[in-house]
Order: sequence, then C-alpha cells, then structure tokens
Amino acid sequence: MSVKYKYSGLTKELHSRLVSEHASLRKAHKKGSYKQFFQEVKQCSELQARIIYQAFNSAVVERARISPATVDRLKGIISDELYHDLKAYLSKNYTRGKTTRPVLDKTNAGLPAELFQEFREEVEGLRKEHPNDLNKYIRDIKGCDKKKANKVQNALNCCYAEKAALTPLKAI
Repeated sequence: MSVKYKYSGLTKELHSRLVSEHASLRKAHKKGSYKQFFQEVKQCSELQARIIYQAFNSAVVERARISPATVDRLKGIISDELYHDLKAYLSKNYTRGKTTRPVLDKTNAGLPAELFQEFREEVEGLRKEHPNDLNKYIRDIKGCDKKKANKVQNALNCCYAEKAALTPLKAI
C-alpha cells in the first residue's frame, strides 16, 4: 500500500490518535454494523454514511488528507476531545492547493444577520424594479459587458440564497 499523504496532513500524534480511534471503532462494530453505526449516529442515509466512513478510512490509511469538512462529518463518531483537537489544528494548518485560505462561514453569506437581511431586501427591491432586465440595469450601473454583468447577477443570486460568502462587487 502506498502512502500518498504522510499522516493525512496531520501531526504524527494527531494521526496516531485518529488511527487508534478508528481501530477501536472497527473492533467495536464488526462487519455489517460499522455502516449502521455511522447511519445511527449521523441520522443519514446509507450513501451518506458510506461517504463519511470512506473519507475516514482514507485519512487513516493516508490515501487522502483530512479536511475540515470531513472532521465535521465525524462529529459524534470520534471522541469529542479528538474532534476539537482536529478542528483546532486544521483551522490553523489546513491548506487547499498552494495557498492557505480559511474555511468560510456561509451562514448569512458571511454577514451579520441584520446586514444580510438588509442585503436581501435590497436585492428583492432590485428584482421588483427590474423583473425582466436586471442584467441590463447592472450593465448600465457598472458600465460593463453582458458577461461581466452575468457574473455580478450570479454572485447576487448566490449570496441571496446563502450559497456563497459575499465578495465585494468591485472584485467581480
């Protein structure tokens, strides 16, 4: 077996704790009940449980780096102490690609609740004022082409639906 990611992107100590926790789970839940254990703890479907335990297994055997999202999925499955230690370590040391970027909180598009509500009201107002030509309105205001206006409109829609953290419109 080849090791692709040494210690799955963790320290040796954290990785050994993860491996021992995995071994104890495997020992406690023999073949057949392992998946059911994940399903019961996470209250999810068989497919979702399989995704969680495959990511867990890949991190243990060092085939994949463990990500903050994987650690979130493991909450309740691994011990609380290990969970908090992993979260703390990954919040400072997790990298995606060549740069380190913090994991974004997409709740309310990364804005305070009252500011996000104000943003939604403004977007609703724009949609009411320009129901058929919001793109044209964006082009007139920003002085840009249709492609750039589509990007702005898409960013507004994503933030309105809380699918993305708000980015400054000047950057788009």
